[in-house]
Amino acid sequence: MLGRTVDRLVERFPYPAQIIISPDRPTELTLHVARALQFRHSPVELLPEKELEGKGAAVLRGLSLASGDVVGFFDADGPFKVSELASLASLVGSGEADCAIASKWLGRSYLEVKSYSMLSKKILGRGLNLLTRAAFGLKMADTQGGAKLLSRAAWDGIDKDFTCLGFDFDVELLWKLQLNGARIQEVAMSCRERSRSRLYLPDLGRILLNLARLRVDGTS
Repeated sequence: MLGRTVDRLVERFPYPAQIIISPDRPTELTLHVARALQFRHSPVELLPEKELEGKGAAVLRGLSLASGDVVGFFDADGPFKVSELASLASLVGSGEADCAIASKWLGRSYLEVKSYSMLSKKILGRGLNLLTRAAFGLKMADTQGGAKLLSRAAWDGIDKDFTCLGFDFDVELLWKLQLNGARIQEVAMSCRERSRSRLYLPDLGRILLNLARLRVDGTS
């Protein structure tokens, strides 16, 4: 999936882009694919450092080295079409939004969203969304969409000391942006079925603990 995602970004994304591959678990297969992508595409950079604490840690590492007026991240399994991702860049680049996020849930009912390979993950995702709405005042229908772009000014305007370094990273990022007055725009997009998500029910305890710590620290 990583190879196809990067190929599509390089070949079809309508804007010049710096692509940084920042794996949290740099397996031999991941590194092999990433090196092949570097050989095929000059804009691709690889950060094959040691295993990190989670998805959020990998995103932070990549964003710390990203240049340009618009920065962001896409999930490696490429759930969204490149043509639709370009609309996020347009919103941020034109100044219409400080942050634009892809959403598979916006304007859709529970039964209409069919991108989950397991019912348990769909239920978990909806539960986390209800939690973020209640605890953090985030009104987005989908905080975990897997594609987010933000302006350089919005990124530079928040502190980089994150409590949530796993799959809960997106919630903390959006909350920090919201507290800083950033204009966040959610964009409804079609989403492919994700056959190999690494988010499972046992992760819930750690996610809830991190979000509780984040909420308490944010009000202290």
